[in-house]
Parts: sequence; C-alpha cells; structure tokens
Amino acid sequence: MDENKKDNAQKKPSLYKLALKSIAFCGAGIFVILLANGAFDWWWSFIIGGIACLFGAGSFFSKDMTDRKAGLLLLLAGLIIMLSRIPIPILEPFSTNFLLIGAITLLIIGVWNGIKFVFGLKKRT
Repeated sequence: MDENKKDNAQKKPSLYKLALKSIAFCGAGIFVILLANGAFDWWWSFIIGGIACLFGAGSFFSKDMTDRKAGLLLLLAGLIIMLSRIPIPILEPFSTNFLLIGAITLLIIGVWNGIKFVFGLKKRT
C-alpha cells in the first residue's frame, strides 16, 4: 500500500514546480510579446535568438528523445526570434505572427500551470 502511494506521489508534479513553471512561462510569454512588438532594439533579437539557438543545439544532441524535441523547438524558436527583426518584407509578417502565436501559447501554458497550482493548494488545506 505504501509503495502505491509513493508511486502516485512521484507521478504528480510538486506544487513549487507548478508555481515556478507558471511564473516562467508567463514571464517568457510577456517578454516575447514585447520582443515581437519591437519594444527592444534590433540587436536584442539577435542576442536572445542566438542564446536560444545555442541552448537548443546543446539539447538537440542529447540521448533523451524528450530533450531532443525540446532542443529542436528551442533551436527553431531562436531562429524565428532572429529572423523577426531582419528587414525582409516577405519574412517579417510571418515571423512576427509566429512570435505572437508562441507568446500566446506560453501565456496559456503559464496560466494553466497557475490554475493547477491554486487547485493543488486548495486540496492541501
């Protein structure tokens, strides 16, 4: 009986992880919205996109398949961030729209984790 409870406890994410994910995803979503709307200088896009590409490339060569998928997504996100500020008329609307879609997705994930965090707190009391 104790082993079953231990297995269930390991499968459920802890509350502090949900809170951290909520804050991180919402913060990233707000930052990407500001980046897509041109609130920062053009060179910030290249620095942030380059860092994302480096982390994505590092994760892409991992042995774990989940890390590879996340690394590929991060690599592509970095490229889209860098391309969003290049003044090419054909690419600019697409990359800005992709950034906004990504930002809205990040915000939705952050809010969802926040809701799960609040319900987890209510269950404990």
